[in-house]
Amino acid sequence: MSLEAAYLWLDLVIAFGGPVALLLLCARGVLPGVVRPLFALGAALGLCWEVPIFTLSALGSTPLITGLGEMPVGWPVFMIGHSLWDGLLFLAGLALVVLLRPAPHLTHLCWQDLAILVGWGQVSALAVELSGIWAGGWAYVPGHWWNPTLFWTRGEPITLFIQVVWLVASVVYLPLANHLVRRARQLPAR
Repeated sequence: MSLEAAYLWLDLVIAFGGPVALLLLCARGVLPGVVRPLFALGAALGLCWEVPIFTLSALGSTPLITGLGEMPVGWPVFMIGHSLWDGLLFLAGLALVVLLRPAPHLTHLCWQDLAILVGWGQVSALAVELSGIWAGGWAYVPGHWWNPTLFWTRGEPITLFIQVVWLVASVVYLPLANHLVRRARQLPAR
């Protein structure tokens, strides 16, 4: 199996296996039940950019991303998978907030929490884009005025668009996550 194929299959295994593992850990009480709606919120936000990116790239005349190798399954599977990945990445950002900030966690908006989540979003978005290129999986298509190239690696562009998306998404996600956490704490334990 080529590096490209292995990368794309691993992408899908984590995308679909990660949520299953989360659900099992919540069901067994290892993770608090509020993790489920926090994950769902992140995945739903991810759909807001994954659907246009994948749909326009597959069906539109001006693609936003391009596969660098053969995709092992259809683009809708990757679109859903990447939305699930987004939910997992948001949870990882919240985990950093919990690890780096004093309790109580996620009960009110604070700039430090937002800074951690935004920083995580920027680093993870860059890592995802770099890994897609380095493994030969996919890359953003250069030349769109609204998606300028920040720099090039392996002949492919690292672009601004997804960095802005994760900045805005983090600003939207954190207050909604805080609301879910506050609401969960007000409910009686089950």
